[in-house]
Amino acid sequence: MRVGGRRSALTITSPRLATTPAQAVINYVYALAEFACTIALRAAGLDPDLGWLHRDAPYRASAALDAQEAIRPVADAFVLDLIRTRTFSRREFGELRSGQVRLSSSLARPLAHGALPMLESAVQPVVQEIVRVLAASSGSPVRVRSRKAPMKLGVVQSGPILKQRSERIASACRMCGVVLDDTERSICDECLPDYDRERTEKLSAAGKATLAVMRASPDDPAYSEEARRKRAETSRATSSAMRAWDGSTGRATPGSTSARSCRGSRR
Repeated sequence: MRVGGRRSALTITSPRLATTPAQAVINYVYALAEFACTIALRAAGLDPDLGWLHRDAPYRASAALDAQEAIRPVADAFVLDLIRTRTFSRREFGELRSGQVRLSSSLARPLAHGALPMLESAVQPVVQEIVRVLAASSGSPVRVRSRKAPMKLGVVQSGPILKQRSERIASACRMCGVVLDDTERSICDECLPDYDRERTEKLSAAGKATLAVMRASPDDPAYSEEARRKRAETSRATSSAMRAWDGSTGRATPGSTSARSCRGSRR
């Protein structure tokens, strides 16, 4: 899967409306990160709409986006590991008439289950630091509400973010889209014969095309000086072996003078 740039070809200046599968995955994981930041800020008693770095706008949660900047490397690492280790199916993505690429529910659901617990754990120390800074800058004591129960999708874990690993998302068959039990496989048993046949045909066609290009090229290695020398050596070695074999059996070499004289005497 090719990732490409963050900007969308549909919006030019914005990454919204993804036009590639990788962009769609990144946008979805970033939306999950914004959701985790919004929940964490509300649980701490903060308004997710009143930001510090992002300008306040009615169409976005500016404070949640501020907190999301701190956990963006965690989301990027999750997406890169996913693209590197998982085989995607063409049925896991859909393209609208406008050209926008979106995730199907068969991919969005396991992505949410795999990424949300990790993002929720990553944003907790960020929100705690925000609360500490706000409390230090305030003249009056600030009461912080802490959430007693974690989200249903994941448990908040303490400790360094780098040591937290997300659950491996199940892989899907590249041809039919069925979910595979083995995450290391990319083709199911039913599609494997057809996949092997198509791969063999593609490799054969590519090999013939490459050979035709080589034969049409003036620098064809089959007609180089070294290749001609090797063919000449092989021809001489074959002729010597044939003569040695005829001599050991006592029979004349076909086409020689003695063979023709023998045939003439029999007449």
